[in-house]
Amino acid sequence: MATPGATCAISSALARPPALLDYAAIHACLLRGDARRSLPLLALLLLLHFRLLAAAASARFTPAVSRLAARLRLSPSMAAVTLLALGNGAPDAFASAAALGGPRGMPRAGLAAVLSAGAFVSAFVVGAVALVAAPFAVPPPSFARDVFFYLLAASALFYVYLSAEIFLWQ
Repeated sequence: MATPGATCAISSALARPPALLDYAAIHACLLRGDARRSLPLLALLLLLHFRLLAAAASARFTPAVSRLAARLRLSPSMAAVTLLALGNGAPDAFASAAALGGPRGMPRAGLAAVLSAGAFVSAFVVGAVALVAAPFAVPPPSFARDVFFYLLAASALFYVYLSAEIFLWQ
Protein backbone atom coordinates (compact mmCIF):
# COMPACT_ATOMS: atom_id res chain seq x y z
CA MET A 1 0.00 0.00 0.00
CA ALA A 2 1.30 3.46 -0.91
CA THR A 3 2.21 5.92 1.81
CA PRO A 4 0.06 9.06 2.22
CA GLY A 5 2.92 11.24 0.92
CA ALA A 6 3.29 9.12 -2.22
CA THR A 7 -0.47 9.11 -2.77
CA CYS A 8 -0.49 12.90 -2.43
CA ALA A 9 2.34 13.24 -4.94
CA ILE A 10 0.59 10.94 -7.42
CA SER A 11 -2.69 12.82 -6.98
CA SER A 12 -0.99 16.17 -7.53
CA ALA A 13 0.87 14.90 -10.60
CA LEU A 14 -2.31 13.52 -12.20
CA ALA A 15 -4.37 16.69 -11.66
CA ARG A 16 -4.94 17.78 -15.27
CA PRO A 17 -6.41 20.27 -16.08
CA PRO A 18 -6.19 22.28 -12.88
CA ALA A 19 -9.58 22.78 -11.28
CA LEU A 20 -11.01 25.19 -8.76
CA LEU A 21 -11.14 22.41 -6.17
CA ASP A 22 -9.15 19.23 -6.59
CA TYR A 23 -11.13 16.67 -4.61
CA ALA A 24 -8.55 13.93 -5.05
CA ALA A 25 -5.86 16.23 -3.62
CA ILE A 26 -8.12 17.15 -0.70
CA HIS A 27 -8.60 13.43 -0.01
CA ALA A 28 -4.97 12.39 -0.54
CA CYS A 29 -3.03 15.42 0.72
CA LEU A 30 -5.14 17.38 3.18
CA LEU A 31 -6.87 14.42 4.82
CA ARG A 32 -3.99 11.96 4.21
CA GLY A 33 -6.21 9.43 2.42
CA ASP A 34 -8.27 8.62 5.52
CA ALA A 35 -11.66 7.58 4.14
CA ARG A 36 -13.36 7.92 7.55
CA ARG A 37 -12.59 11.64 7.54
CA SER A 38 -12.58 12.47 3.85
CA LEU A 39 -15.84 10.83 2.74
CA PRO A 40 -18.07 12.69 5.23
CA LEU A 41 -16.19 15.94 4.65
CA LEU A 42 -16.36 15.64 0.87
CA ALA A 43 -20.06 14.68 1.09
CA LEU A 44 -20.71 17.83 3.13
CA LEU A 45 -18.72 19.83 0.60
CA LEU A 46 -20.86 18.39 -2.19
CA LEU A 47 -24.04 19.32 -0.32
CA LEU A 48 -22.67 22.83 0.17
CA HIS A 49 -22.04 23.10 -3.57
CA PHE A 50 -25.62 22.04 -4.32
CA ARG A 51 -26.89 24.60 -1.82
CA LEU A 52 -24.82 27.34 -3.46
CA LEU A 53 -26.08 26.27 -6.88
CA ALA A 54 -29.69 26.39 -5.67
CA ALA A 55 -29.17 29.84 -4.15
CA ALA A 56 -27.61 31.16 -7.35
CA ALA A 57 -30.43 29.71 -9.46
CA SER A 58 -33.03 31.20 -7.16
CA ALA A 59 -31.39 34.63 -7.22
CA ARG A 60 -30.48 34.82 -10.92
CA PHE A 61 -32.20 32.19 -13.05
CA THR A 62 -35.72 32.19 -11.63
CA PRO A 63 -36.33 35.97 -11.98
CA ALA A 64 -34.96 35.92 -15.54
CA VAL A 65 -37.25 33.05 -16.56
CA SER A 66 -40.22 34.75 -14.85
CA ARG A 67 -39.59 38.00 -16.74
CA LEU A 68 -39.15 36.15 -20.02
CA ALA A 69 -42.37 34.20 -19.49
CA ALA A 70 -44.24 37.42 -18.65
CA ARG A 71 -42.84 39.18 -21.70
CA LEU A 72 -43.84 36.27 -23.96
CA ARG A 73 -47.23 36.11 -22.21
CA LEU A 74 -46.85 32.42 -21.37
CA SER A 75 -48.91 30.71 -18.70
CA PRO A 76 -46.86 29.26 -15.82
CA SER A 77 -47.37 25.69 -17.05
CA MET A 78 -46.40 26.59 -20.63
CA ALA A 79 -43.32 28.46 -19.40
CA ALA A 80 -42.32 25.44 -17.33
CA VAL A 81 -42.47 22.98 -20.19
CA THR A 82 -40.81 25.25 -22.76
CA LEU A 83 -38.35 27.64 -21.13
CA LEU A 84 -37.09 25.30 -18.44
CA ALA A 85 -36.76 22.43 -20.92
CA LEU A 86 -34.85 24.75 -23.23
CA GLY A 87 -32.56 25.79 -20.39
CA ASN A 88 -32.06 22.18 -19.37
CA GLY A 89 -31.19 21.00 -22.87
CA ALA A 90 -29.03 23.95 -23.91
CA PRO A 91 -25.76 22.64 -22.42
CA ASP A 92 -26.23 19.30 -24.18
CA ALA A 93 -26.93 21.02 -27.50
CA PHE A 94 -23.93 23.34 -27.24
CA ALA A 95 -21.60 20.53 -26.10
CA SER A 96 -22.70 18.37 -29.05
CA ALA A 97 -22.25 21.27 -31.47
CA ALA A 98 -18.76 21.90 -30.08
CA ALA A 99 -17.89 18.22 -30.40
CA LEU A 100 -19.14 18.07 -33.99
CA GLY A 101 -17.42 21.21 -35.28
CA GLY A 102 -13.92 22.50 -35.56
CA PRO A 103 -10.72 20.96 -36.82
CA ARG A 104 -10.30 18.84 -33.68
CA GLY A 105 -13.97 17.89 -33.49
CA MET A 106 -15.09 14.54 -32.15
CA PRO A 107 -18.32 13.76 -34.01
CA ARG A 108 -18.83 10.35 -32.41
CA ALA A 109 -18.59 11.88 -28.94
CA GLY A 110 -21.14 14.55 -29.88
CA LEU A 111 -23.62 12.02 -31.23
CA ALA A 112 -23.05 9.69 -28.29
CA ALA A 113 -23.79 12.56 -25.91
CA VAL A 114 -27.11 13.23 -27.64
CA LEU A 115 -28.05 9.53 -27.61
CA SER A 116 -27.12 9.04 -23.97
CA ALA A 117 -28.92 12.21 -22.84
CA GLY A 118 -32.06 11.09 -24.66
CA ALA A 119 -31.85 7.61 -23.16
CA PHE A 120 -31.38 9.04 -19.67
CA VAL A 121 -34.36 11.37 -19.98
CA SER A 122 -36.57 8.66 -21.45
CA ALA A 123 -35.63 6.00 -18.96
CA PHE A 124 -35.08 7.76 -15.65
CA VAL A 125 -36.72 11.18 -15.77
CA VAL A 126 -39.94 10.02 -17.41
CA GLY A 127 -40.06 7.03 -15.07
CA ALA A 128 -39.55 9.20 -11.98
CA VAL A 129 -42.21 11.66 -13.11
CA ALA A 130 -44.62 8.79 -13.79
CA LEU A 131 -44.03 7.38 -10.32
CA VAL A 132 -44.40 10.73 -8.56
CA ALA A 133 -47.34 12.02 -10.58
CA ALA A 134 -49.35 8.78 -10.66
CA PRO A 135 -52.20 8.12 -11.14
CA PHE A 136 -52.75 9.99 -14.36
CA ALA A 137 -54.32 9.04 -17.65
CA VAL A 138 -52.21 8.87 -20.77
CA PRO A 139 -54.08 8.45 -24.05
CA PRO A 140 -52.65 5.28 -25.63
CA PRO A 141 -52.64 6.57 -29.25
CA SER A 142 -50.69 9.70 -28.32
CA PHE A 143 -48.25 7.72 -26.19
CA ALA A 144 -47.68 5.13 -28.95
CA ARG A 145 -47.14 7.91 -31.51
CA ASP A 146 -44.59 9.70 -29.32
CA VAL A 147 -42.70 6.49 -28.52
CA PHE A 148 -42.66 5.46 -32.18
CA PHE A 149 -41.24 8.77 -33.42
CA TYR A 150 -38.71 8.95 -30.59
CA LEU A 151 -37.45 5.44 -31.41
CA LEU A 152 -37.37 6.32 -35.12
CA ALA A 153 -35.29 9.45 -34.47
CA ALA A 154 -32.98 7.64 -32.03
CA SER A 155 -32.48 4.81 -34.53
CA ALA A 156 -31.64 7.26 -37.30
CA LEU A 157 -29.14 9.02 -35.04
CA PHE A 158 -27.65 5.68 -34.02
CA TYR A 159 -27.26 4.76 -37.70
CA VAL A 160 -25.39 8.00 -38.32
CA TYR A 161 -23.23 7.24 -35.28
CA LEU A 162 -22.36 3.74 -36.51
CA SER A 163 -21.78 4.71 -40.13
CA ALA A 164 -19.60 7.70 -39.09
CA GLU A 165 -20.87 9.74 -42.02
CA ILE A 166 -23.80 12.02 -42.61
CA PHE A 167 -25.33 13.17 -45.86
CA LEU A 168 -27.40 16.22 -46.70
CA TRP A 169 -30.66 14.22 -46.91
CA GLN A 170 -30.15 12.95 -43.39
